[in-house]
Amino acid sequence: MAFALALGACHPEPAPVPPAEAWLTVPLLDPDRGRAADLHRLRAALAVPATAQSRFRQLRRLGIYLSHSATPDSGLVPLRAATRLGATLRPALPLELADASSRLAGLHWRHQRYDSACLAYTGAAQVLAAAFPTCEGRAAFRPSDGRNSSVGVSLAGYYANAGLAHQAQNQLPNALRCYDLARRAYQCAPDTAPQKLGGLAWVHTLFADALQEQGEPALAAAHYEQALAALRTQRRYDWGGALQEWATTLQGYAPHLLPARARHLQALATEEQAEMRRRLHTRPRDRDLLAPASTLALLEARARFEARDSATATALAAAAALLLRLRTAAGPEFRAELGYYALASQLAQLQAGWARTHARPGPAARYAAHARAYHDSVPEPTRRTRLGQLLAREWVSQHDYAAARGLLRPMARQQAQAHELQAQRQTLRLLARAYAGQGRYDSAFWAQQRADALADSLRGRQQRAAVAEAETRYRTSLKEIRIRELLAAEVQERHQKKLAWAGAALLALLLAVAAYALLLTRRLAHRLRAARATQNRLYAVIGHDLRGPLTAIEGLATLLDYYRQPALADPAALDELATEVRHTARQLTGLLDNLLHWAANQSGDLAYRPEALVAAELLQESAALYAPAARAQQVAVEVAVSPGLPPLWADRNMVLTQLRNLLGNALRVAPPGSTITLSAAYTAPSLVLSVADTGPGLSAAQLAALASGGSATGLAPRLAGQQGTGLGLPLVRQLAQRQGGAFWLESTLGQGTVARLVLPMAGE
Repeated sequence: MAFALALGACHPEPAPVPPAEAWLTVPLLDPDRGRAADLHRLRAALAVPATAQSRFRQLRRLGIYLSHSATPDSGLVPLRAATRLGATLRPALPLELADASSRLAGLHWRHQRYDSACLAYTGAAQVLAAAFPTCEGRAAFRPSDGRNSSVGVSLAGYYANAGLAHQAQNQLPNALRCYDLARRAYQCAPDTAPQKLGGLAWVHTLFADALQEQGEPALAAAHYEQALAALRTQRRYDWGGALQEWATTLQGYAPHLLPARARHLQALATEEQAEMRRRLHTRPRDRDLLAPASTLALLEARARFEARDSATATALAAAAALLLRLRTAAGPEFRAELGYYALASQLAQLQAGWARTHARPGPAARYAAHARAYHDSVPEPTRRTRLGQLLAREWVSQHDYAAARGLLRPMARQQAQAHELQAQRQTLRLLARAYAGQGRYDSAFWAQQRADALADSLRGRQQRAAVAEAETRYRTSLKEIRIRELLAAEVQERHQKKLAWAGAALLALLLAVAAYALLLTRRLAHRLRAARATQNRLYAVIGHDLRGPLTAIEGLATLLDYYRQPALADPAALDELATEVRHTARQLTGLLDNLLHWAANQSGDLAYRPEALVAAELLQESAALYAPAARAQQVAVEVAVSPGLPPLWADRNMVLTQLRNLLGNALRVAPPGSTITLSAAYTAPSLVLSVADTGPGLSAAQLAALASGGSATGLAPRLAGQQGTGLGLPLVRQLAQRQGGAFWLESTLGQGTVARLVLPMAGE
């Protein structure tokens, strides 16, 4: 049972939890490492509302702490509550729920409530089997903390413990079914060889015990041999663990081998004697090694005694020496845990039998008294009962009926008071044999009659339990059907909700697409209106501004015809007329250039070919181009360039177009006798070309209108008293952006305007 409970405790790590609840899944704390603070925190958390998952973890943790306290039964209530609550969370927390059920089963087992322990262990196994139905799923799972445990080993432990609970209730067919499930779980568990082989050996031992009790000694012996074969393989990986299981298995196998196969038991007990002595020589006080060594030495002595071997006394002395070393190494706190009292009781009983066979009644009586005393020192009632029955059976086989009767009578009374019917039935059967051996047949009949009555009572209880179990299964199946129906309805409702949400999302998407299409339509309509406005403006500008130069050319042609008459020939007038023709042609060319550049830039067809340019040359060329017009308006054009300026990186045609527009605008507003200044200056990391006039200037509102485009057409607004297409300034700004530069106006009303064109330097 100790091995079974250890397996039940080897559970995988729970599923990840939110950071606020992480403290509920950390390893349990020792009493001297903060357990009291953790308990206080748990009780505080239980006093406030929490989610079902958090409450389950709180109850489970509290139950585990209390089950390890001075009053272990106090852990029953929180563990039972955690198990009930966890049943609603099974899909989310299978590992933790199975662990809580197994710990609850352990508390029931401690009080010999085998039916409750069986239900709890079976529930834990069903949880894991439902969560991990295949060997592949169990193999794929690994605990996150790196511990060498697995779902398969835990599942096998739960099945085996459930079988032990069935066997304790004399439900041998159910016990054998559970042992078979445990064997299958071990065989597909993806664990290391020692763990797997040790578990298989243990399950085969349980199989053998149940089959022997069922009256099938041949099958029982076969399972014992399979257990020993598994342990022989385990020795190659874990000699110490295999030795402990070897001793435990031989203890159960020994009654089936004696007395007919005593020599075989002797051979099994001494199979690893040489290696065991070597290890005892290097570790003389290792209690984990002394316990199985003492068990094997006792089994060897028992086998020799049954075989009437002459070396029995030597074997008894060797077993006594090992037990003395175990007593010293274990100390008072570990003697019961290591089985010292049970071994000492069996040794004393064996010594009493040896003394009796050698006609030494005094030592035999003393040894028998020692056996009784050691038997009474075993703290656990279940182990004490088994040991007492074993001693009584041996005394009956040795014809020491008085010693057997003296041990069995108080045992029967204690079991009757504790309502341990199964153990009491076995004790009464042995007591009947002891009475019969003494010739007290009336007492033997009474004891056998009581045992038969208990057997009938146990059968009736088992039948009632079977009926109750069948009724429980029926009700459970009805609940499961109802749960499946509710789950199906929930899935259907969830599916309908998903469809509704999908329809709503699709409708919203369609509305969004429609709204976006409407917005695009409005934007396109706005752009279309702007384009039409621009077109109308251009048509008006072209019709107005082109008519003037063409009319002037027509008038000049008439004057040319007039001055060509010989009587009216005037060279000065002809020179002035030629100047007017050139001015008008230049004005018309500039207008057409602006129109062409603006149209090319709007369509994206304007080619950008940057190169290194000298600012002074560009300014001089622009000033020379407008020098005749400036002289005609009595306006001076000056070029001021700082020496040593670096070259520009720009498109020559674009820059000349920009300067021509800016200089033309300045001439248009410059009063006679004023000066227009063209300048270039370095302002890191660019060059600034400036065109400054001393005209009437612009107001802040006019500057803002010119800076923002002024209208939906994209053309510059026409200011009061001014003429032009409105293409010049937008074209200058767009060409500046195209070349990676900028453009703005600075003006003071009544003092003039400065147009600044910023262009990158070569190499930047």
